[in-house]
Amino acid sequence: MSASEIILSGIRPTGRLHFGNYFGALRKFIDLQEQGKTCYYFIADYHALTTVTEPTDFYRQTINMLRTYVACGLDPRRSVIYRQSDLPCTAELALLLGMVTNIGFLTRGTTYKDHFAKVKQDANEPESNPLSYGLMGYPVLMAADILIVKADLVPVGDDQRQHVEMAADIAQRFNA
Repeated sequence: MSASEIILSGIRPTGRLHFGNYFGALRKFIDLQEQGKTCYYFIADYHALTTVTEPTDFYRQTINMLRTYVACGLDPRRSVIYRQSDLPCTAELALLLGMVTNIGFLTRGTTYKDHFAKVKQDANEPESNPLSYGLMGYPVLMAADILIVKADLVPVGDDQRQHVEMAADIAQRFNA
């Protein structure tokens, strides 16, 4: 991997970070930064909207995530650190990518299927169903994140690996 390669990764501001976040993600972010890579690290606030339960805490959690990034060693002079929603082009590109992405393709995602399996469908109260387009379209938004910065490497945990693969498929379909 050359120093000119572009790295992108982000963490959802859904609560306090723990040792698993540090050793599983942030430590890798810092290592890549120290290698002189072109690094983009974002606070995935759009992605977090799929699971926000306390909107009043959401802004505070976003600010705390930024503080944590810097406290753990991410240097804003050496890496680009931003909030996902501060780039309006992310939402616009996600909309465009979503226009060419098949629903059947999205429902094959394991994260979506896992959530779907946990949902108890109640015909009398369909609005109580926690499944949303945001959850199903998560890989579409992830594709937009990746394409906006033209990332070469997207370090993610095992739970997000399939989303990165799906994002590549979405980009190919869009560019076909």
